[in-house]
Order: sequence, then structure tokens, then C-alpha cells
Amino acid sequence: MSPPHQLHAHLIVCVGDSITEGFSDPNNWPYHLKTRLGGDWEVVDQGVGGAKTADMVARIDTALALDPHFVIIMGGTNDIVNGQVPLATTQANIVAMCSRVESYGAVPVLCTVIPSSYHLAERDSLNAWIVEYANLKGYPVINFYPVIDNPLNPGHSNPALVMADGVHPNPEGYTAMGNEIDLAIFTGGTLT
Repeated sequence: MSPPHQLHAHLIVCVGDSITEGFSDPNNWPYHLKTRLGGDWEVVDQGVGGAKTADMVARIDTALALDPHFVIIMGGTNDIVNGQVPLATTQANIVAMCSRVESYGAVPVLCTVIPSSYHLAERDSLNAWIVEYANLKGYPVINFYPVIDNPLNPGHSNPALVMADGVHPNPEGYTAMGNEIDLAIFTGGTLT
């Protein structure tokens, strides 16, 4: 069955918050993904600082209007840190985005939330659910969590990879995140 829309095979849209937008560095993880894919791949960064998952739901059609083949969704940090949004609400928002992306004919790709020093139990519950939900639905997952985790203080961000706020990746953190992404998610194992 063909998708309901003509999708751009080499177009990826990244939906998220300031961690996707590039708070400390325009060379954020979407930039590094584009650099690694090369060729005629296009990676559009639609991260917006301060966005909660409800904001992302409201903007998902903006991402789909570009007719991407893939929509990478990285949300939940602001729900947990700034919003005290119930976990069930965050989950429902992620499900709503994935359903919309899938109904459009595109492929949802979910990302885990990176470590910080805030609300660790809620973040860990959300990440466990993201992986479980993605596996259930057959969606690819980009597990950014271990990339930014501090090996000397597990569950917290690695100070070598984040800004002084302990939340936003620095240039080294973004490079590490970009290098963690399995390009086969998008290329099927071959760069074309």
C-alpha cells in the first residue's frame, strides 16, 4: 500500500525542544545527523526552546507539511522539568504525534530523554515507556540517554558533555549525540 502523500525519501524533520533546537550550538544533533548522512539528505530542525509535548502535538502538522519520510520526535524534558506534566499526559502526547505521523505515511522515530539533575524517577519512567512503546509499534529508537549519562554519577548528565546548567548539551555533547544515531534507521543499511 502506498502512502497517502508523496514523501521526500531523503527528508527528515526533527521535532523537539531546546535540546533539538541547539541551545548552546547551532551544530546540534540534527546538524551532525545531516553531516553524517551527506549526499542529498535534508534534515530540518523544528526544535523550539521551552516546548512541551503538548506544544509539539500542536506543531506536528507543520513538520508533516514538508512531506518527510521520517519524523524524529524528542520530547518530555520540559514536561518533567518545567511543567510537572503527568507521565500519562506526556505518553498520550507522544502517541498522538506518532499516530499522526504514521497516518500521514511517514515513519516516526522516537528518542529517549537525556539525563539531567532533575526528576530522575519521572525521566527514567518516561524513557522506559518510550522504548517499550517504540518496540511495540515497530518504531526506530535513538537512545540518547547513555550518551549524555555520567559514568561517575549514573542518572545525571556528564559535565563534560553539557553546559553549566546540567541540561543542554555543549558542542562535544551534540557531536556525541550525532555520532550515536544509527544511520541504518534512515538508509536501510546503505547510503544512497
